[in-house]
Amino acid sequence: LPEPRRLAPAMGLAAAALVLVVGFGAGFFLGRGNNAAGRKLEQLSRENGRLRQQASLSLLEQPSAAARLQGVSLAARQDDPGDELIRKLLDILDNDPSVNVRLQAVDALYMFSGREEVRSALSASLERQTSPMVQVALIDLIVAAKERRAAAALRELLQSEKAVPEVKQRAQSGIERIL
Repeated sequence: LPEPRRLAPAMGLAAAALVLVVGFGAGFFLGRGNNAAGRKLEQLSRENGRLRQQASLSLLEQPSAAARLQGVSLAARQDDPGDELIRKLLDILDNDPSVNVRLQAVDALYMFSGREEVRSALSASLERQTSPMVQVALIDLIVAAKERRAAAALRELLQSEKAVPEVKQRAQSGIERIL
């Protein structure tokens, strides 16, 4: 038998190799488990998003302005809202009797102004608005979205006898900024 002092380096090297092999093996098998857990977490996250969208839509249908405000606020926190929720926010913007709810809808639509259906609806909505506060908020959204197609609606607002001077000033400034 070889002397124990001569075996010590070989034993240390063998122990290090064993630890390395066990570590890689454990990492491989644990990593496969984490992948399944990651998929499960992603699935739960998607389901949570769907439930929040459903809750938003339900609140937006309520007769109470306070409930609709909650619905708009919840909708604004969606990462990827569905088309139905976007359509409902645009409908709220155009038709809600409460100015506060319409203002909140404009704020929520800032989050989704990168979507084509939102940008294309902005100028049509501007023509329907009667509240100066909503008009100003909508002009600001149009400018932030750099929606050049809305320049015609802004020019019409400038010519309107019903528009207040502050709105006309904001419309003029908006035209200059988007063109």
